[in-house]
Amino acid sequence: GMRPASPIPAYRSKGFPPPFDKNVLACTAAIQDEIIASFDFYAEIKELGKELLRANHHTNPVKSFTRFRAYIRQAKTFYETAAVLHHRASPLNYYYSFMNFAKALVLLRTPNFFDRNLKHGISPNSKSASLRRQRVIAKGAGVFSIFYETATGRKLPNKSSFKIVDLLGYVTDVAYEYSV
Repeated sequence: GMRPASPIPAYRSKGFPPPFDKNVLACTAAIQDEIIASFDFYAEIKELGKELLRANHHTNPVKSFTRFRAYIRQAKTFYETAAVLHHRASPLNYYYSFMNFAKALVLLRTPNFFDRNLKHGISPNSKSASLRRQRVIAKGAGVFSIFYETATGRKLPNKSSFKIVDLLGYVTDVAYEYSV
C-alpha cells in the first residue's frame, strides 16, 4: 500500500567549500522512498492528480490523469526492479524509470504532449572509445530533447552532443570522486 510522504526538513551546510556545501535532507525513511511516495501522492490519489493537472492548464484532466498515472506507475516499477537487481543488470531499468518520470513531467507541463512511437532520442557516438571520449548525441524530437526543453525552457538543437564525463560531473558525488 501507499504511505503518505513525510515532511523533509532540510538545512544548508555552512562554511564548507564545494562540493561539500550541499543541502542535506533528513527524513524517517530512505530519500528514494520519500520521493517515490511524493509521486504516488499525485498518481494514486485521483482527485489530487487531477487538481495538479488542472493547475498546469489541462482542459481534460480526467484523460490526462490516466496517462500521468501510467507513466508514474511504469517509472516506479522500473525503479523498484532496478533497486534490487545486480548492478550489472540494473542500468537499463533505471534508464526506463527515468524516461517514464521524464514523460510524466512533460505531460504535466505540456497538456498537448502526445507520445505515439516516441523514441528516447539519444544514442552513443562510439561504443569502444575511452570514457573521456564517449559522447551521447540527442537526435530529433525524442524524450530527451522534449524533457530538456520542458526542464530548461530552451530548445535543444538537433544532433547536440554531450560528453559523458561532463554529464557525470553534474552528480556531485561522482564529480568529487572523479576530481580526486
